[in-house]
Amino acid sequence: MLREVIREIEQRAEARKETLYSTFQGWLRLSSHESVQDELTQLRAQDEEDFWIVIDAHDVAANVSCETELATTNPAEFADDQIREEILGATAIDSIELVFVSSEYSPSALSDDHSDGSVPMDVSGDDA
Repeated sequence: MLREVIREIEQRAEARKETLYSTFQGWLRLSSHESVQDELTQLRAQDEEDFWIVIDAHDVAANVSCETELATTNPAEFADDQIREEILGATAIDSIELVFVSSEYSPSALSDDHSDGSVPMDVSGDDA
């Protein structure tokens, strides 16, 4: 009986995984972009993994006709203004967006009365 339940759960999980994976679109880098690699010296020195993410994002941006935005959920990765400028100056990426929510995030920060048209500047809970 327990084995049947386990098999059923595994089968459902596998079916859901196949459905999910069928919606993913992958990207294989079309070029090594050596000249861009040479310009991203500060980023490469800071974090090799981020460096390759930027190279892949540049490859996408260089090969599509629409605006390209690099989004990250880790603000420490690209928060350094010099590195941001280096990336945006050396690549075809149009913008970098830091998309994150801090541990102090509260939904009430977004629901405060802003009838005057103002937008909350810091919804992270930080006073910085």
